[in-house]
Amino acid sequence: MDASEGISDMKIDHSGTRLFALCTDNSVHIRYILDLTATARRYTDPGFNASSFTFKISISYDDQFLLTGSNDNHVYAWDIDGDTTNAHIFQGHPNTVTSVSWHKSRNDQFASRKMMISILGYGKLDKINTDYLY
Repeated sequence: MDASEGISDMKIDHSGTRLFALCTDNSVHIRYILDLTATARRYTDPGFNASSFTFKISISYDDQFLLTGSNDNHVYAWDIDGDTTNAHIFQGHPNTVTSVSWHKSRNDQFASRKMMISILGYGKLDKINTDYLY
């Protein structure tokens, strides 16, 4: 990560071995806790834009998936051990998605929040449930 860029959110995985940093250069960096000096993996996507300090990330309970919102009104999910340059994209928000959260015991459910109060609940990763939750 370039020193001129910033970090908007950080999470440690459930095993306590990896640090995930959502950076304002529109990427998520993984660093191993035992060696924070080098990026182990860097996740990006051509449409992903999280260039401000308002975005949050979430890691699934089983450390399999990484999730974040974007300025383009979408939610981006990466398989942590999979492709780092093409995320699975969830659509449905009318505005910027700033917050995301995985279900505490299932990796096929998560919620996301846009900047304007309403929350979308999603079902399985291959199907979107567009019902609003309040």
